[in-house]
Amino acid sequence: MKRHTKLALTIALAAVAALVGVEHFWPTEGLPRSQTLADGSVLTVESIVFGTSNYYREPFPKAWQLAIGKWLPFKLAAGLGWRFNTKGDWSSFANPSGMRSLAIFTKREGPGRDASDQIRVVVLDDQGDSSDWYGAGRSGTGPDSGHTHYHQTQSWDIPAFPRRGKTLVVRFLREQGAAKPGVPVMQFHIANPQPGPYPIWTPEPWPSTRDAGDLTVTLTDFTTGLSMSEPTRAAFENEEVVTHLAFDLEQKGRTNCPWQVKFVEISDATGNRWSPVPRGTRTKARQNGVTQTMNLSGNLWPGESAWTLRVELAPAPGVAPDGNSRFVRFLAQPGTLSINSETQPSQ
Repeated sequence: MKRHTKLALTIALAAVAALVGVEHFWPTEGLPRSQTLADGSVLTVESIVFGTSNYYREPFPKAWQLAIGKWLPFKLAAGLGWRFNTKGDWSSFANPSGMRSLAIFTKREGPGRDASDQIRVVVLDDQGDSSDWYGAGRSGTGPDSGHTHYHQTQSWDIPAFPRRGKTLVVRFLREQGAAKPGVPVMQFHIANPQPGPYPIWTPEPWPSTRDAGDLTVTLTDFTTGLSMSEPTRAAFENEEVVTHLAFDLEQKGRTNCPWQVKFVEISDATGNRWSPVPRGTRTKARQNGVTQTMNLSGNLWPGESAWTLRVELAPAPGVAPDGNSRFVRFLAQPGTLSINSETQPSQ
């Protein structure tokens, strides 16, 4: 045991000296960046990349490193990457049609077998306008050999973020549950990987109407910055956000339109393009047609003068007018409810 202890101490001192040297040369925006959370776990941002195909694979420790790591203090062994068998632990994102996105890869290590909470990411521009992205991939290689600590990787593919400024703010939030804003746990600046220049689109006013054959589609509402838990009000700061859409659908010769919105893709002049997840979709009969409303996950920042909505329409279930989808496009500026930072709900 004394032999192991002496060896561990020697390695520990050398490792600490090496880590201090590396940190000295890290730039302000350098990675990795780590933060100890309230539950004692450590969240580390390992990589932020931008491209059409983004991936990250953790270094795989050798057998002798894992053997020594189990004798070292947990924080030191984890910092060296000698605590967990990370073989095969990797994440990747491939984007369609050459689209470029921002990808963030993290690891989290702490006591126990797994993290019980969720981490969300928000990307902001230098004006404080944000895109809210919380759909994270998640995997784990823990617990360690002593079954006392876990190792977990997470990744976020962020296809849309404010691209016109020189810098971006990356903010990590710990989720508190429905109707509660996330708690900030880490924040730092990075350089905008694609700052432009970009054209300025001229929006069309809405309500706006488009025809797809004998089908008429009118955009009647387009509002962003709404609370996901209460879509009738502005979201609080660090609360999950949705964008609201409403369409009137009419088909010539029919009083009850048998079509519905199947898919919405949103894009802007800077190259952002993504398909938000619809939430709370509702269809209501109206004279000579139907009104369909939906909330799309995410926020549209006011720095863009206009956004393109590419809307796919399909026959309602059980009805097949011609069996084929139809498409219409709108170029519009959403009404915006600014994120409410003045009043926060009780925690």
